[in-house]
Amino acid sequence: MTDKTPAQRRYARNRDLLITTAREIITQQGLDNFSMRSLAEKADYSPSATYKYFKNKEEILEEISKEGWEILDTLTITQTKLASASGESIYQSAVAWLKFVNEYPNHYFLMFNQTTKSPNPLKEFVQLASFTNLVKEIETGIKRKEIYLPIGSTPMETAFNLIVLLHGLSTLRLTKFAQDTQEFDRLSEKTMRQFVQYLTK
Repeated sequence: MTDKTPAQRRYARNRDLLITTAREIITQQGLDNFSMRSLAEKADYSPSATYKYFKNKEEILEEISKEGWEILDTLTITQTKLASASGESIYQSAVAWLKFVNEYPNHYFLMFNQTTKSPNPLKEFVQLASFTNLVKEIETGIKRKEIYLPIGSTPMETAFNLIVLLHGLSTLRLTKFAQDTQEFDRLSEKTMRQFVQYLTK
């Protein structure tokens, strides 16, 4: 594999700068105030120059969304290292998810509010590292006789149920309970503990 040329490295740096600037605009001013024009102004580019790197703002938002999944995967791996038993590992995965929502709310919003162009979005979703790792944790727990699923349930279905629960909690935290996060976080933690207890009894 050949090294990148100076022009290619410069292109990559400028592209990364625009993504960073877009992230700053969304964090500071909100998604509604993000546009190719606002991006050009903040990055000190001409409006036409930004189109050399991205076709439209949706392409930039998709990049930030991908970045969000990568951050979530890293947080999950780090958090699950704290666990020794499978049930605790599943709980720590949930903790990582809620921690991510707290620290990266704009990323989370983009990850779940971008219209997908995939012909099979469910298949694409269950192939994400965050989901497949959770399925593996459940499968490992079953083999160790630490996790017990209801008759007829599969590890994939159980992982999906947990993601649905986490997404519901996350959405409530970012909207209805945005001004009362301390009490809501306490209830969320209790809810996740109860979910894991249901699997480990």
